[in-house]
Amino acid sequence: TIAMALYLSAYMMANAEVDLSRAEDFEEVGFKYIRIASQLVASVESDHLLSLLLETPTDIAHLSVFEIAIKYGIDDFMDDSRIQMLMAHMWSEFDFLDPQKNYRTQDIELYELLSRLTKDPARFYYCPVGRYWVESIMYMVYVCVVTTVIYEANYELNAPLSAAEWTMWIFNIGFVAGEITQMAFD
Repeated sequence: TIAMALYLSAYMMANAEVDLSRAEDFEEVGFKYIRIASQLVASVESDHLLSLLLETPTDIAHLSVFEIAIKYGIDDFMDDSRIQMLMAHMWSEFDFLDPQKNYRTQDIELYELLSRLTKDPARFYYCPVGRYWVESIMYMVYVCVVTTVIYEANYELNAPLSAAEWTMWIFNIGFVAGEITQMAFD
C-alpha cells in the first residue's frame, strides 16, 4: 500500500543517517519506495477514492498516509502534482469528499473567498482556508490593539482602563478560554 511504501522509505532514510558507510544505498532504496508510493497514487483513477485512501488511518500507528509523510518529512512524495491538487482542494472546500463536486485544479482566489464569506459564512469558517483567514485577521487586530495600548503609555496602576485596554483584556480572556476549551476536548 501507499502507507507501507512511505513507511519503508522513512525506515531506509533513517538507516542512511545511522549507517554512513551504506548511506547512498539506503537512500537509493528509500527513493525507490517513494517512487512506488507515487506510482500507487497515480494508479488510483478517482480523486475522491484517493483522498479517502490518503486520509484514512492505517495500521501503522493509526496514522494516515498524509500523517506518515509529514511525520517523517517525505517531501518528495508531497511534491507530487496530484497530491498538491488534492491538498489544495481539501484546503479550500468544506465538504471536499462530496462526489458531486469536481476537485479544484488551482488555489482559491480572493474574490471567491470573499464571496463564500458573504454567501455562506458557516461553510467558510469550517473549511481550513476560512479558519486560517479568520485566525490571521484576528491576530492582526490583536496586535493592533496591543500596540495601541502600549502607545497610550498609561502606566499608573490606579488609572481607569481605556477602551483599548478593555478590548485587549477581553481578547486575552477569550484566548485563555479558547485554549482551555481546546485542551479539554483534545
